[in-house]
Amino acid sequence: MSTVANFSITEMDLLTSTPPEFADCDVRINMAGLAGQARSWEIPERYEAANVDLAVALFRAAQSSRVRRFVHASTSSVYGEFAEGDETQLFDPCSPYGTTKVEAEGALRELATDEASLVILRFFSVYGPGQRTDMGFYKIIDAALRQQEVSVHDRPGLMRDFTYVSDVADAVLAVMDPAVEASIYNVASSDPTSLDESLALIDELTGGTMRRRMIPTPHGMQTRTSADTTRLRTATSWRPSTPLRTGLENQVAWQREALAL
Repeated sequence: MSTVANFSITEMDLLTSTPPEFADCDVRINMAGLAGQARSWEIPERYEAANVDLAVALFRAAQSSRVRRFVHASTSSVYGEFAEGDETQLFDPCSPYGTTKVEAEGALRELATDEASLVILRFFSVYGPGQRTDMGFYKIIDAALRQQEVSVHDRPGLMRDFTYVSDVADAVLAVMDPAVEASIYNVASSDPTSLDESLALIDELTGGTMRRRMIPTPHGMQTRTSADTTRLRTATSWRPSTPLRTGLENQVAWQREALAL
């Protein structure tokens, strides 16, 4: 275990045990699991273990310690190809990844008790410095900075409700307050942007030399996401504060520095 400025990290298999430090925590935030829709078709059993079994194990451990709040990270993928609206949208996942997140939500809601007030946050397309290397913005920016062809999915009408990482962090902090109702909340900018608009902005920020190559859209990919976040805005003082341009400027700067360009 290493500790830096009030932060510690312990490497361990959470399916077999939990860190002893958990016993002293009255709020637990679960962001563990396997992300990404594409890989879930290749290793669905690992997604099931990481996203469902692990979530249940952590929640049960939290209940046994009588924590006052358990915050669970879910995703817009539970809604399926068209994730548009508030939290009452019907589940219609279009990938094994989305299915495991639906299963996890259901299992945790069945187990929920007053001793561990359950909050579920459904994140929409999180981006910004530190983004996973398999995600769209990272790959597009990386290719553009290297002056390589950018692979663009060929499905028309692609649109995303991109959410900057610090706005996501602020949402998590907001729902940690026990005075906030234990519920399910969408977390998004509520300002969806088309693929073409996103590409044009990245092109501008990376030098205006982007070369595009159309590729088939992967099976199970969402077409449009646009979240209604009224429930979270009403329950807390949270508001997304980072416009897409600002967020992408920060991410491009981070990736540029990593490439020493």
